[in-house]
Amino acid sequence: MENVFKQNQKIISFGKKAIIIATKKDPYRPKIDPYNRKELYPKKDYLIMFFKEIDKNGREKYEGREDIHQNQIESPHW
Repeated sequence: MENVFKQNQKIISFGKKAIIIATKKDPYRPKIDPYNRKELYPKKDYLIMFFKEIDKNGREKYEGREDIHQNQIESPHW
């Protein structure tokens, strides 16, 4: 299956703002991983991270990762 959405695209899933951090072709490369993995690929279609807030310096903060199917994306932007 070809991915419709791209890495770093902002989406809405489960009624929350999120960002796509990995696709089947493009892995997520965490800076710190408790299992010492260099790259993470989603088992489903996409790996997303949920948006939490914007801090006082204007940086976006995210929390929680979720592995989702393409049909679980409600909107392709926020």
